[in-house]
Amino acid sequence: MIYDAAIIGAGVTGSMIGRELSMLDLKLCIIEKSSDVASGASRANSGIVHAGYDAKPGSMKEKMNVKGNAMMKKTVRELGVPYLRSSRRLVALRAASAHRCFVLCNPSQAQSQLL
Repeated sequence: MIYDAAIIGAGVTGSMIGRELSMLDLKLCIIEKSSDVASGASRANSGIVHAGYDAKPGSMKEKMNVKGNAMMKKTVRELGVPYLRSSRRLVALRAASAHRCFVLCNPSQAQSQLL
C-alpha cells in the first residue's frame, strides 16, 4: 500500500499528529517500535501540559507549547477524556530572577515595556 504520510512514533506527539492528519483525505501510516502506543518517553511523562513559559523566547518549542496548550480544552472534550487545568506558581529565588519571572508570566506587558 502507498501512504501519503508516515508518522514515526505513536507517543503523545505522533498520535496527535496522526489525529490531526486523519481529518484530511490522506492515507496514513503510524510506525511504532514498541508493542503498544505511548510506551517510550510519553509513558514517563508527568502529565503536565507545558504552557511554554520555560522555553527559549521565540523558539519553536515555545510556539508549539503555547499552541498545544491552547488546543487542550477542545481536544480533551472531543476525545472524552478528563482534564484538570491547574494553576502554576513561579517563584524567583534571587532578586536578579524577578524580572525574568515577570516576563515569563506577563509576556505582552513585558514586550511593551521594552519598546
